[in-house]
Amino acid sequence: MIGIRRTVKDAALAALSRGPGRPAVERNYELEAARDEIAALTEAVKAQAIELAVVRGKAGWVARPTAPAGPGRGEGAGPQDR
Repeated sequence: MIGIRRTVKDAALAALSRGPGRPAVERNYELEAARDEIAALTEAVKAQAIELAVVRGKAGWVARPTAPAGPGRGEGAGPQDR
């Protein structure tokens, strides 16, 4: 009888020590680390894309040589113009 009472008491104290709500979910630290790395790499790619756009935009301010005139639409560009 004493053993059963002690087991019930220990189980009740363990249940009370957990607190209210659902039991805690086991954390997957590798998955969290991978998600953090993906977020960091995403931000790095965004920063590089912005920098590239700025650099290309500045290059667009410089006068570029014009492309040689070639056959365009309406100038023998294909069978639709015949």
